[in-house]
Amino acid sequence: MSAIRFVEPGFLWLLSLPAILLVALVYQLLRRRQTVRRLRGQRTVPVHEHFTFAGSLSFWFMVVVASALVVVALARPQVLMSVTQSAGVDVVVLQDGSTSMRVTDVNPDRWQRSVA
Repeated sequence: MSAIRFVEPGFLWLLSLPAILLVALVYQLLRRRQTVRRLRGQRTVPVHEHFTFAGSLSFWFMVVVASALVVVALARPQVLMSVTQSAGVDVVVLQDGSTSMRVTDVNPDRWQRSVA
């Protein structure tokens, strides 16, 4: 793989913000898991409650990932590549085959004229 270079590398320092937010989200997730464990231990009613793994933190995780991708996009990554293979060209010709092509308003009919 070729080396990736950034046209605007000055924006990459902004990646520290999503990194800090990611650390905070991991901390919140650990606290949530600890709270769920504690709630399950204190439960006295025999009804089984369902707790999701991350709750609404999964949304905030996606926001942090999206902000990191925006920062990388602002830095404008580029890769220099050379294409050595030349591909052939596929040409498709579509022909109208409806009955309107058999009308004899043009000599010969439209079908014969379009084929020639």
